[in-house]
Amino acid sequence: MEIIRYSKIIHHVEWEMVFDLLDSPGSGYSFPCNEVGNINTSNMQGLGLENLRKCQEGVYPVGLGHIQKLAWNYSEPGIVKCDCGLRVYLDDSWANSCDCGREYSGNGQLLAPRSQWGEEFIVQPEEDYGLYPPYNPGE
Repeated sequence: MEIIRYSKIIHHVEWEMVFDLLDSPGSGYSFPCNEVGNINTSNMQGLGLENLRKCQEGVYPVGLGHIQKLAWNYSEPGIVKCDCGLRVYLDDSWANSCDCGREYSGNGQLLAPRSQWGEEFIVQPEEDYGLYPPYNPGE
């Protein structure tokens, strides 16, 4: 087994220039921009350019544009190369299966075959799929 890539948290930030409709706060128009509000119009086409112009010139009933920061994090899973040569994406923190049958933990550690797992780690079909008997409070 070889670790190709460790999992990591990605922090992503985007900015937009927002023009709120005066009669409907929270609604309006937004355009991608940089952190100081400069809009790159070279990437915009027809209606986008027209809407921006109408917002800036007061044709649309919108307030002054304001810069809004959009930020979020997401996890990029690790990848290991299994002993069989296939790549396994470590999407699950508990067990990640390769087509050859080997399983790896979320950190890339090769796990023992499930036949060697203790009873407490075996997922029963009714747990896995929620197939519980119907609830009958009269019993």
